[in-house]
Amino acid sequence: MEATRIAELTPRSLWDITDDAFDLYRERFVLLFGAAAVVFVPAYLLRLFLIAGPYAAYYRQVARNPTDAGSVLGASGGMLGYDLLLLPLLMLAGSLFGAVAAEIVRDRLERDEIRTIAQAYRPVLRRFGSVFFGSLLAVVATALGYVLCFLPAVYIGIALILVPQTIVLEERSIGSAFQRSQDLIRHNFARAFGLTALLAAMTLILNLGFSGLIEGATATFSPGVESPAIQTQKTLLEGALGGIVNLMLAPVSGVALALLYFDIRVRREGLDMVARAKSEGITLAPDPFGDVSSEEALKLSRRLGGQRR
Repeated sequence: MEATRIAELTPRSLWDITDDAFDLYRERFVLLFGAAAVVFVPAYLLRLFLIAGPYAAYYRQVARNPTDAGSVLGASGGMLGYDLLLLPLLMLAGSLFGAVAAEIVRDRLERDEIRTIAQAYRPVLRRFGSVFFGSLLAVVATALGYVLCFLPAVYIGIALILVPQTIVLEERSIGSAFQRSQDLIRHNFARAFGLTALLAAMTLILNLGFSGLIEGATATFSPGVESPAIQTQKTLLEGALGGIVNLMLAPVSGVALALLYFDIRVRREGLDMVARAKSEGITLAPDPFGDVSSEEALKLSRRLGGQRR
């Protein structure tokens, strides 16, 4: 796909969004990768540091009492539980980068020039409190959904997926951004879910591939029973390589979500027509409904249309 298409405000299919996200990543690789590294590298280093102890304790417990199912299960549960508690940290990093990626995408659509990582972060830092706490609340709400049941977590996570983008791009408060994200996603849930699932599948496949390579290399160079120390080192190596994979793919996910935001606004609010009018110096009449995407406006429009017929 031509790179010039990235700068167009136009409806996009899920394939177009993913394809354009890779195009923009190739076009601005240094900027996007560097911006992602600012938040993801500290998050992954902190995660590896915190999980090293629980994993080492688990492997030592298994080595001491391999036949004690209760002891092994307890150590395993503690290890996995501790690891799961750190997932919100990575989700928060992803949300913060999502706000930065949204600024870079808007810059590309408006054909301005964000040339440095500092320039990309500047608008986000101006609203850092709202971005950080809004993203944190969205992550906590999603995590609580997982505690209650899987399906609520999926719905909450998708419904609030555009909170960082709306805070930065529309300069909204946290409460307003929560409502705005839900309004944008309400009629586009299937598309948002499909895009999220596609991005997650790509990450999972690559992570499984690297884990397989590590397992194969370990079996080749260290045959026989592995000591707890080697098992811990292997687990941490897998985590580090997984972090690298996620870091490499994070810009694609961030850009794709920003493109999804603009795509929804083009489809529901005519954002492309507004931008074209602005570029040609045309002043549009104010929206009499206050928000063309509101349910009340859509219902009233349908009723008026039926009366005319």
